[in-house]
Amino acid sequence: MVAIKDEPDETSLGQISVEEEIFCTTQFYLGAPYVNREYKITPANNDSASVCLYYLDDDLTYTIRMLIHLDFHLFPSMGI
Repeated sequence: MVAIKDEPDETSLGQISVEEEIFCTTQFYLGAPYVNREYKITPANNDSASVCLYYLDDDLTYTIRMLIHLDFHLFPSMGI
């Protein structure tokens, strides 16, 4: 789920199209796994907005378990 708030200025976003894809397998970027969801948000008019993406606990738990399994460190200098 996604929440989009149009910024109060002179330009309206107009109608907004939101597409969500849920992958069946873990996706990686630069060797790091990420949550199995991808969003494509397309407003009728390009302008500023606040976007809040919502995830299920299961989505995050799965990704965290994958990070642990791969012994992937988010912040190596901090030992995390």
